Amino acid sequence: MSTQLVASGAYFEEASNPKVLVQVGLVGSVGSVEMQGFLFTTRGPTAGLILVEWNIRAASPGSTSGYFESMWLWGADHMIE
Repeated sequence: MSTQLVASGAYFEEASNPKVLVQVGLVGSVGSVEMQGFLFTTRGPTAGLILVEWNIRAASPGSTSGYFESMWLWGADHMIE
């Protein structure tokens, strides 16, 4: 089963002032993160959306800072005339 996170509304509409839906770590963070079973998506206009902001770097060269399983990230704006 997946957890669905949906970006929607005026908060995410302004392209010149982007907003983050999910922030992983603070700028400069070091370590690792495991994420499983998430669906990140949008509803309506989201021109100012940053779906995921990743701020984690690996602890050492060659190591990983993220493990992802059963993930789906979907962000799209469509104009229908």
